[in-house]
Amino acid sequence: MRTHRAGRRSAPRTDRGHDPKDSTSLPDDVPEFAKAASTHDITGMRIGVIKQLSHGEGYEQGVLDAFQSSLDSLREAGAEIVEVDCPSFDYALGAYYLIMPSEASSNLARYDGVRYGSRALPEEGRSPSSA
Repeated sequence: MRTHRAGRRSAPRTDRGHDPKDSTSLPDDVPEFAKAASTHDITGMRIGVIKQLSHGEGYEQGVLDAFQSSLDSLREAGAEIVEVDCPSFDYALGAYYLIMPSEASSNLARYDGVRYGSRALPEEGRSPSSA
């Protein structure tokens, strides 16, 4: 895949749209965001900004300034910036630390029974678990 932004925009878009083998994808049309961005015509587009992630706690001032500048540019190009309230984000980190180990262990469960390296057979009369 090309690394230049214009090259990525001109590359075939196989990563969008409905995938009949993916139960989470929707059969709806996907707007051409890259085309709208390159022509600076985003008039009428609504862009949601999560309130809990945009008020500065834990961010460096330079990052906040760049983020605010990008919102100003989007607003000037005709987009409507809408603040979205997600009060459950206060629990996101705790939920992540609960879910992540379970996800990892369920993904690793498929390797249950796979043996690596040389296999040591148990002595006669002993079970494999007591070896």
